Amino acid sequence: MRHFIKDIILYKTPEHRKNNIYIFGIPTHTNVGDQAIAIATRAFINEKLSNKRIIEIPDYAVIKVAKYLRKFDNLEKLNIIFLGGGNMGDTWPQADIYKHEVYKMLPNATFIQFPQSTSFKSKGYNLPLVVEDLKHADSTVIARETLSFNFMKNNFVNANILFSPDIVLSLNVKNTDFKRKYVTTFLRNDIEKKNNDLIS
Repeated sequence: MRHFIKDIILYKTPEHRKNNIYIFGIPTHTNVGDQAIAIATRAFINEKLSNKRIIEIPDYAVIKVAKYLRKFDNLEKLNIIFLGGGNMGDTWPQADIYKHEVYKMLPNATFIQFPQSTSFKSKGYNLPLVVEDLKHADSTVIARETLSFNFMKNNFVNANILFSPDIVLSLNVKNTDFKRKYVTTFLRNDIEKKNNDLIS
């Protein structure tokens, strides 16, 4: 779907307004958890900041939109949110790389990284990149569990570190008409999967 969208040019850089909040990194892949994070993030901002206009930036368009926003960066304080999840660290290093490009292009913006898990196995090759970005930016990073919170506190000494559950848990979704009979379990088959023969 992502490639069809690009090909028929459905995506257009949104018009900038002073009350915009930009959510960078809306997933165009089929990970349902990441899709739920995007839905919950939008709902949370709508509830808490109803006077703001939300602009969602798909993952493939982040750099393009950051380049567009550069012309406003010295004129006003841009509000940028990076989608949460488990994309900080060695498992999905490309996410830190595109964030680094955004930090470089928009040095005066205010950044919030929504509830996030880290996955630096040791001193990951992009850890210095992340530390450097957070050192100079007006940046808040939210950890979604204790291990990541402690890691951030120990490594991101210049950033504002907060602690919160995964943003998906803020969704209040109920269907009282639905009668549950079975539970379906999916075992993921990607690099985040733990190799455990007993569970499999």
